[in-house]
Amino acid sequence: MCGLTGFIQFKGQDKLGIKQLCKMNDAIEHRGPDGEGYFLGGSTTWIKEQKNAFANLSNRTAPVFQELLGTAPNIGLAHRRLSIIDLSEKASQPMTVRENDLWIVFNGEIYNHQEIREELKNIGADFLTDHSDTEVILQAYKMWGIEAIHRFRGMFAIVLVDMRTQKIYFVRDRIGVKPLYYSWNENTLLFGSEIKALLKSLPSLPNLCRQSVYDYMTFLTVPAPHTMYEGILKLPAGHWMELDFAGNYKLREYWDPLDGIEKNRANSSADWQKSILDDLKTSVRYRMVSDVPVGVFLSGGIDSSANAVLFSEQAKNTKVKTFTVGYSGSITHKNEFPYAKKMADLIHSDHHERTIEQSELLEFLPKMAFHQDEPLADPVCIPLYFISKLARENGVTVCQVGEGSDELFIGYSDWITKYKLQKFGNLPIPNFFKKSVHGALEGMHLSTSTAREFLRRDSRSLPVFWSGAEAFTEVEKNQLFRSDFVKENKLKKPDEYIRSLHDQFLQRAPENSICDWMSYADLKLRLPELLLMRVDKMTMACGLEARVPFLDHRFVQMAFQIPEDIKIKGMECKGILKKSVEAILPKEIIYRKKQGFSAPVTEWLSDALGGVVESSIWDFQRETNMFNEEALHHFLRIKHRGVWNLFNLAIWWKNRGLEKV
Repeated sequence: MCGLTGFIQFKGQDKLGIKQLCKMNDAIEHRGPDGEGYFLGGSTTWIKEQKNAFANLSNRTAPVFQELLGTAPNIGLAHRRLSIIDLSEKASQPMTVRENDLWIVFNGEIYNHQEIREELKNIGADFLTDHSDTEVILQAYKMWGIEAIHRFRGMFAIVLVDMRTQKIYFVRDRIGVKPLYYSWNENTLLFGSEIKALLKSLPSLPNLCRQSVYDYMTFLTVPAPHTMYEGILKLPAGHWMELDFAGNYKLREYWDPLDGIEKNRANSSADWQKSILDDLKTSVRYRMVSDVPVGVFLSGGIDSSANAVLFSEQAKNTKVKTFTVGYSGSITHKNEFPYAKKMADLIHSDHHERTIEQSELLEFLPKMAFHQDEPLADPVCIPLYFISKLARENGVTVCQVGEGSDELFIGYSDWITKYKLQKFGNLPIPNFFKKSVHGALEGMHLSTSTAREFLRRDSRSLPVFWSGAEAFTEVEKNQLFRSDFVKENKLKKPDEYIRSLHDQFLQRAPENSICDWMSYADLKLRLPELLLMRVDKMTMACGLEARVPFLDHRFVQMAFQIPEDIKIKGMECKGILKKSVEAILPKEIIYRKKQGFSAPVTEWLSDALGGVVESSIWDFQRETNMFNEEALHHFLRIKHRGVWNLFNLAIWWKNRGLEKV
């Protein structure tokens, strides 16, 4: 796990050099405190000039300079290292092969790298490192080309330069655990693990993307490929981008969770329970691969507890370290310390707890905005940061986390509600009748905005479920945003995005399953761009790697093979998963009321944080004038669920472009 950044610069400009590359790399120093490395390509004369300039910079590892032939662009690659697999200097990045014609910077882990290494050795690959997974990527690409990515079981953001074919590849892993941003600035492509690295080489701070603000107010995040900045994009999960030395590029989706999926109706519920537990055990085992200590985030819920038990069972004589955080004085969010302690005692782990004080929250907010890169309206960023800090302080560099289980096994009660609403919406009721009822409710301001929104969707042949992450409905956004602001900026409703995503689902799914649509929608939007983005940003802010066993791509596809009637039997959240883990977890843990890894936002808004939230939001409004102030007053007064959205946007706006916090 590390951070990467760099540029691909074509003809007709002043060349970017090592000083600029260092600035970009310094912006992501927190991602890799164990080392740094550089690659720079250009003309011989220019290289000498850059070497002289570089010599004046202190405490730098000497970069590798490679003279490129013909019309090659000016290529800069930089890397920040968090040493986890193969701690030797030979495993540092940027990395090349013996011929110096392939170069790579890579963020992530290839969990099955040893298996691929053995396969490559058997067909003649010549390795320079003992067991570096980075070199496995290089050698696999050298042997099989870009299609080698289908062999990787892991999380990754990869930039690979091929001097032989004069092509450069940018790859994001299947699920989107690791982010990769890029931006065209005239004839230069900038890229990096975080937006703040790109900002170092842009002439000015990019403008706010107003369409992204509108989408963010719906989804709590900005759907890929866009970001809050105009001109800065993120590579979608499961995609790669190919760029040639002439500056031409193409984007391709190489994986989808429904690829090759068929429903397996031969298996009984008991068969599926066994498959889930066996596959999860395999996924956990792969994510134990490390040359440094690995721990587990433990809340005492089903997901983290299953991770902890399966980890402990396979850890042999090693005592597992587990970590839990809670809140001081919270009424709505009782600490899960007793449940976590029960599980820690069960597996005899080295357990650590930490209580988050409200005063720490106020101090942390600017840092949170800085590390988020763009607003992520999920208060779980707060406990994620403090538990990551706790793990790092106790000698752990890698932790397993529980994201993904709820999305694969329908783990939220409101999903069950939307499932039932969709079932009702699928009844053969004419659309003109639905539209008439919706229009009447809207005209008379009857029913809640949420109910009217669901009816609006259904009457337009849109799915009721859009994502597990929703803040403001269209009715509420019509109230919140100034109508002239919406018209002037030609802002599009999210209907178009959801319709396109749903059409894609229908084309690929073996059957029109409501459960599968819910999982698919979140795998395409909420997981990669909100839940996993918050995990990446908050853990890496502490120099900690997070691994996600429930989102192993093979485990994901296994979950999609389970028929809906088995997955949602009895309308019980995660019913099939609960049955699967009965053999390894106490029933007190499995069947206790779901709490979730969250934060007491409502309490905070009623306490000291309330004044900070309101003043920040009004500061943003004064500078941007986006909102109807009467509606804004209303939403703040009733502490609407979207207030945290507004606050995240406001503090990001205030802190954007800062050097450090």
